[in-house]
Amino acid sequence: MSKSAATRRKGRAGTSVWHSILDGAESILRDEGYAALSSRNVAGKAGVKQQLIYYYFHTMDELIVALFHRAADREIQALDQAISSDRPLSGMWEAFTHSQDNKLVSEFTALANRNQYLKAEVIGFIEKMRLKQRQALKRLLGDQPMQVVELPLDALVLVAAGLGLVMTRDAELGISRGHAEINRAARKLIAAKEDTGGG
Repeated sequence: MSKSAATRRKGRAGTSVWHSILDGAESILRDEGYAALSSRNVAGKAGVKQQLIYYYFHTMDELIVALFHRAADREIQALDQAISSDRPLSGMWEAFTHSQDNKLVSEFTALANRNQYLKAEVIGFIEKMRLKQRQALKRLLGDQPMQVVELPLDALVLVAAGLGLVMTRDAELGISRGHAEINRAARKLIAAKEDTGGG
């Protein structure tokens, strides 16, 4: 970044215009994907002049990181509300399965593989969320692992497919928390079934 770019005036974060720009960028990212995320498209969606994009965000990378932080803050707030509710386990399950930002997660993951700074932010967020989740479960369940309920075949397929997708995404980002544990648990269940002749 040039000296003039680093020292030029910048719009204040949190203003209505700042949020309008990020709302426009979020709409594009969710509906059209990261390939359509240009300053011209964001300006058009936000209803502002293109120059304003670079007044509030000196680069598109800066805009993308700010957009990610805003989405991440929403997820953390939803998790905190779930944990502090009267039924925290149910609340956490609802937070896991009814996120409004699943499409954004996919787009941010794709962008993170092309942007090292965003990648570090995404990894940090995932690690922070999982640590909060683990701490909450430890308070609620103690050190005893939660017993697995009987899973119908369709549910088992969904669990396996979902875990596969998450672990593949994690591997692309360089995250491994919990992978060894779930692999050991899965192999133990599989071995028990196969050893009894059920495989």
